[in-house]
Amino acid sequence: VPSDATIIAGQGSNSITVNFGVNSGTITAKASNSCGTSSAASLLINIVTTPSTPGAITGNAYPCANSTAQAFSVGVVNSATSYNWSVPSGANIAFGQGTNSILVNFSSTPGNISVTAVNACGSSSASVLAITMPSAAPASPGVIHGNATFTPNQSGVLYYVAPVSNANSYTWSVPSDATITSGQGTDSIKVTFGTASGNVCVTATNCVGTSSSCTTVHNSCYNSGAQTFNYTGSQQMFTVPCGVPWVSIAVFGAQGGNSYGGLGGSATGTLAVSIGTVLYVFVGGQNGYNGGGTGYNGSNGGGMSDVRVGGTSINNWVIVAGGGGGAPNNSPGGAGGAGSICANGAGGGGGTLSNQLAGSGTCTTGGNCGAASGNSAGGGGGGGLTSGGVGSTNQGYTGGTGTKGQGGNYAVSATCAPYLEAAGGGGGYYGGGGTGNGFCQTAGAGGGGLIMGY
Repeated sequence: VPSDATIIAGQGSNSITVNFGVNSGTITAKASNSCGTSSAASLLINIVTTPSTPGAITGNAYPCANSTAQAFSVGVVNSATSYNWSVPSGANIAFGQGTNSILVNFSSTPGNISVTAVNACGSSSASVLAITMPSAAPASPGVIHGNATFTPNQSGVLYYVAPVSNANSYTWSVPSDATITSGQGTDSIKVTFGTASGNVCVTATNCVGTSSSCTTVHNSCYNSGAQTFNYTGSQQMFTVPCGVPWVSIAVFGAQGGNSYGGLGGSATGTLAVSIGTVLYVFVGGQNGYNGGGTGYNGSNGGGMSDVRVGGTSINNWVIVAGGGGGAPNNSPGGAGGAGSICANGAGGGGGTLSNQLAGSGTCTTGGNCGAASGNSAGGGGGGGLTSGGVGSTNQGYTGGTGTKGQGGNYAVSATCAPYLEAAGGGGGYYGGGGTGNGFCQTAGAGGGGLIMGY
């Protein structure tokens, strides 16, 4: 018999009477005669005791008055063959009595839900859950515990609040590119972050109302600084580092060729970016690079300066400043327009040698040439949304026409060739026009441009 069992009658016969203890085990029997003893026969004995007390009851401890089909359950208890539930006065068990999970229909009376585990040996002690019918919204959740900073793409970050009395659910929100990986609906969550800083917030809810609490979290990988790009005659690049959500950009177009060349235009703006974004930087000069028109004897239009994102064509512009017009023989060139003139504005035309009058631009095209004086005429204004202004005309010849992103070149005439000193137009958005000087001189028109947004 098992170790703590006792045979009280029948030993030596084909039946016995046993007093058992608490240990399971095996009863074995052998038959004997004068010739020997048989092999043993055996019977496994499992001692059953009164079930243990069920674990904590799970379910909504703060149901609304008269709510129905509210679920409550306990974990399975070893050796239990059934479960006995009781509910508050006026409530009834709609489904599940005798099992470890029930559905309850409530009245407006609070009280206790309790459950015992039962088998042939008896019933366990009860597990109890107090039921409260809320009369007010939950208090605001207290301090949200968790890290105030995170590194980009960090995962498994824990945030939690102390349980709120009368709350039956919790709803969390996190920064825009973060994800709640577990715990939504409870008083604690785990979060996987992206790069965006923001708020971690939680609301506590019951049938009466909702309350809320928030805490601010920051990307700990934060960088700040400035970088200057000068003329190199080729494309340059800037890659956005970790923790930079935006860049502030100021661009300046190149001055037109020769000492009296028109000054380039300027533009400023702020661009939202993310880590790894590549900005392609083009800084204009006075040799025709990046849109400056060709002038005579070094009087080229200044190149535009611009930044491009997502590609290197002019269709990827995000911000542009036009170049100034060239100036032959110290005759002033037209300046590029300032970025604040108008949303799609244009620079004025080039001045003349004697009175330096300038044509005026509009919001779609560059200004036309300035007023003529003697044999001189001002160059066309640059920097319209679609085109530059018209270059100056003399002896039947007009300066070259500017196009999107490109200043016009000086005009060529066999009759006037020995005297040509015309200037090129400034390239790009707000580019200034070139200036003509002397007999038969014509100036290039400023090129048109486009801003895609900044």
